[in-house]
Amino acid sequence: MSKTKNILSVSQLNQSAKRALEQSLPSVWVQGELTNLAQPSSGHWYFTLKDARAQVRCAMFRNKNIGIRSPIQAGDQVLLQANVSLYEGRGDYQLIVNNLQKAGLGDLHQQYEALKNTLMAEGLFAEQTKRPLPPMPKTIGVISSPTGAAVHDILSVLKRRYPLANVIIYPAQVQGTEAPQSLIKALGLANKQLQCDVIILGRGGGSLEDLWAFNNEQLVRSIYASLIPIISAVGHEVDFTLADFVADVRAPTPSAAAEAAVPDIQALRTTLIEKKRQLYKQINTSIVDNKRRLDLASIALHNPQQALRNHQQRLDFYELRLHKTIHMAIASKRTAFNTQLQQLNSNNPKQHLQQIKQKKKQLLQRLQKAICALLDRQRQRYMNQVALLNAVSPLNTLHRGYAIARNAQGCVISSVENVQPNTQLRITLQDGILETLTL
Repeated sequence: MSKTKNILSVSQLNQSAKRALEQSLPSVWVQGELTNLAQPSSGHWYFTLKDARAQVRCAMFRNKNIGIRSPIQAGDQVLLQANVSLYEGRGDYQLIVNNLQKAGLGDLHQQYEALKNTLMAEGLFAEQTKRPLPPMPKTIGVISSPTGAAVHDILSVLKRRYPLANVIIYPAQVQGTEAPQSLIKALGLANKQLQCDVIILGRGGGSLEDLWAFNNEQLVRSIYASLIPIISAVGHEVDFTLADFVADVRAPTPSAAAEAAVPDIQALRTTLIEKKRQLYKQINTSIVDNKRRLDLASIALHNPQQALRNHQQRLDFYELRLHKTIHMAIASKRTAFNTQLQQLNSNNPKQHLQQIKQKKKQLLQRLQKAICALLDRQRQRYMNQVALLNAVSPLNTLHRGYAIARNAQGCVISSVENVQPNTQLRITLQDGILETLTL
């Protein structure tokens, strides 16, 4: 077996296959017959989806199936949206279901998605078009069935949280073929009267067919055009309609819509008490500060004559200081002037020139004395050198009867060995030079 081959374990093979499936088919819509349904106590659903020629295992976990309102059973034709995956333990590929509905609801879902995309492209769901809710509304409009549980929940929450608000109920059908027009009519009446600060539009939970009236295009456009901010509270938390997307605020339930519409009066009362306490504290602090400032001002104004005398005394003190400072400054300037005058006199050019001339005369006298002394020393030194030279001069020796013999080249002959026969000699005597030949 080649050493270069990459050998996988079964687990590694299944992991690779799972990644490949999940990356190549991230999400699919599949329709088929539901069978082999298992619902263990964990709340997860396990079943098989099949058609006439094939089948595939499916798993729908509790956090996804908890929103399914209509009961399902084996044999149902269903439409589901799922992610393709692989169960590594058995090596079986399966669908992880995110959404499931009866097959008859498929057309409704397609209509829903198509209309949603169209309205979204027109900007009806844009966040910048959403209006803020009034912080403390005086009047709240409720568009819903007057006999439904949703109205009861809304009124109960409003009475508990903010009983100061008035409530106007605009009756409307919330289910059935006539529901869209009934809702549009109620919304139009509320906008015509303009008595409400905010409107709650909603109903209780139900299936996709039950909530279908709130996906009506004309109703959605009426909500968008409303002059009054609207809170949508259709169904339960997992239910989403087009009315939720276009409304200014979407609440997961009618009760939550009522909580979003009004503040909590208990919290307001607590805030008001705290603000009142802070206001009293600030007022008391301000009163104390102002009283202290008033007391200080009263002390300062108690005896104006005394304050005037204090200022007069301070003025006299400053006047004396000013005179003293001026006199000191004048004295300092006078001293500086005298010093500079003395320096100027000492640096007078005429006096300086006289000093230079006197110094020049002295230097000339010193120079003459130095020259004379130098000549005397040089003269004495010369005489000493002459006397020394005469003492060792060969001419003095000639006077005593000696002679100096030289050859023809002028070299002094100091020995007879240096003279050859018939050599011409030059003999220097006291009174001349004698030339002769040797024998």
